[in-house]
Amino acid sequence: MANLNLATDQSRDVCVWSKLKEEAATYAVKEVALSSLLHATILDQQDLSGALVNHLSEKLATADFSTLKMRNVLAEALASDPAIIDSVAQDLQAVRERDPACHSYLQCFLYFKGFMAIQTHRCAHALYGMGRDLVAFHLQNRASELFGVDINPAAKIGSGIMLDHATGFVMGETARIGDGCSILQGVTLGGT
Repeated sequence: MANLNLATDQSRDVCVWSKLKEEAATYAVKEVALSSLLHATILDQQDLSGALVNHLSEKLATADFSTLKMRNVLAEALASDPAIIDSVAQDLQAVRERDPACHSYLQCFLYFKGFMAIQTHRCAHALYGMGRDLVAFHLQNRASELFGVDINPAAKIGSGIMLDHATGFVMGETARIGDGCSILQGVTLGGT
């Protein structure tokens, strides 16, 4: 994996956020029908954290748990641990490099269920660590319903994770996934 730099592009580094914005800008012109989505989700956001909060809140919200409330909860989770966003960028980079079906950071960020499930877990895990277990379990449930991935909020996940074809993946509270792991088929890990 190339050196990762979230803030600026440098000759030997990959700036995931810059690449994601660049791809979104290109497609906003190329696919006019998606222009509003790309602007709201990525191009109008300040950083990768804001883009992730915006995108996941739209996916995870329900009639009883509004998008605005979800945005606030996810933003609090990411603010509680600044290292989370580095892990998000490393996950994006891992999928882009390892998955032959992935043709851009944008494709992964917007549409890959495994990626979205892992990021939902990262937020749930942070909330669980803050003692907000009920909302953490709510996020676990939504990820299970939407993405086919059921990861207990207490489970520990490293960085640079690629969860391919996520449907059917279950991970209990005692399980752990280390840095740089690729999971290519739905499996069950650890306890309940």
